[in-house]
Amino acid sequence: MDPKSGHLRDVTTESGGDAPFESFTDEEIDALETLAEFEAEHRRILAMQTLFYKRRKAGGAA
Repeated sequence: MDPKSGHLRDVTTESGGDAPFESFTDEEIDALETLAEFEAEHRRILAMQTLFYKRRKAGGAA
């Protein structure tokens, strides 16, 4: 995945002040993005499996 095509926007803080939120490194943001994509894909696969097994069980209709 191209690092510039990320979904999370870059939020920079002014230097010299305490940030009211936690800042993350680029690597941490990339890891969080990858994890979110994996979770979405995993949920999609689980939904497909659920539908498949509902259709195969006795009585058949989902």
